[in-house]
Amino acid sequence: MAAVCVISALTAAAAVSGYEATAVKAARFFDMREWASAEALYGLMLDQRPDCDSTYVDAIVASSMLGHTDMASHLLAGAMKAGVSFTRLMDGVRAISFEVGEPDIYEDFLIRSQRDCPWLERAIDAELLRYFVFRQNGRMTIVYAEKMLAGLPDSIEYLSALGEGYVRCHFRVKDTGIGMTPEFQKDIFDKFTREEKSMVHKTEGSGLGMAITKAIIDAMHGTIELTSTPGKGTQFHVTVDLEKAMVPEEDMLLPAWRMLVVDDDKELCVSAVSSLKEIGVDADWALNGEEAVRMAEKHHNVGNGYQIVLLDWKMPGMNGLQTAIKLREQLEENVPILIISAYDWGDIEEEAKEAGVNGFIAKPLFKSNLFLGLSPYMTETETDKQSEEPEESEFSGRRILLAEDNDLNWEIADELLGELNLCIDRAENGQVCLEIFEQSEPGYYDAILMDIRMPIMN
Repeated sequence: MAAVCVISALTAAAAVSGYEATAVKAARFFDMREWASAEALYGLMLDQRPDCDSTYVDAIVASSMLGHTDMASHLLAGAMKAGVSFTRLMDGVRAISFEVGEPDIYEDFLIRSQRDCPWLERAIDAELLRYFVFRQNGRMTIVYAEKMLAGLPDSIEYLSALGEGYVRCHFRVKDTGIGMTPEFQKDIFDKFTREEKSMVHKTEGSGLGMAITKAIIDAMHGTIELTSTPGKGTQFHVTVDLEKAMVPEEDMLLPAWRMLVVDDDKELCVSAVSSLKEIGVDADWALNGEEAVRMAEKHHNVGNGYQIVLLDWKMPGMNGLQTAIKLREQLEENVPILIISAYDWGDIEEEAKEAGVNGFIAKPLFKSNLFLGLSPYMTETETDKQSEEPEESEFSGRRILLAEDNDLNWEIADELLGELNLCIDRAENGQVCLEIFEQSEPGYYDAILMDIRMPIMN
């Protein structure tokens, strides 16, 4: 019996020694970026110790660097079955992929793993959201934030006290700026309050911003919380209960159209096609006008033409106008061509319609935007409709005297008030405002809007 114990102990020691030797070799190959050798050795190590999280991390990176996406997602599944922490695993893979200068392999790994490990979809969505926030990719951050929000009401944190018709929404705004003192934090929501710091005085402001913010949140029966540390930064946490969308997501379905999305931004194309698929539309995408025309011609020639086209207006090479003209030659007259743009449709509407364009959808292309913008074409494809003239504003023709010393603020105010057909005169400071008012006829101005902080006379 004693002999058996000794032999067992020697065998175990040899196994440990062999594992450690393999680990040393694997680490050396990994440091030398000999990914194939490292991948093979990590496989041997996981056969012996299938619960080592650091080995899974290195193995996933090595496989991803080799383009072995199937192996990487297989390793993720194995790690989860072995009880490895998902967060620890993701943190490790993300850190190393950035360390070796290949952050895109982390994105590819996550997307592939989402397909191969569907039970991890929500966790990977959250990780993709963090990744795109870190990479400062605004468009994809919005895509995954919207996707995450779609499933969050099931969490107690997002249940509203107002009932099932509402959802509790959390908004967090964080910076790494100068922070605030505990004393100032007590008064930050008071009117005309600013902290007495030299850096603060260099920035224009009236001290009304946070008071207005608090008033709006209070009116919405929400809350706003503040945490701040001098020299480290500040975070605001706003909580409000918002009414759920009138159109349930399951009702946001469009006909199974064949659609073409044309934009020089690949990420926009991919996210738009993904959103369209979720609402029932089968879409292809093209990155330029020339490719779009070729695709339209190909589909038309085989009797499988596109039924709707979403077309970016500003593209390098063949722009939206030129592409629309060429596409109209390939498409039937009743096939809508819709412009997608972040710019004002009114500036290009006449020119676009002459080129054969039927309508407009504003960017960003949220799923809800796409559904609402495309819904009118479910029952009629002839879109040569005259839009109703907007009702004249009750403010039309009224005169406003605006005292504002900041040129940018003046331009914004002039644009916004001009949309109400108001007649606006500007005064650069309080003294000029007073002089203009005194020289005007009684009743000439219907209202005076005035900045608080201005030079000469505030």
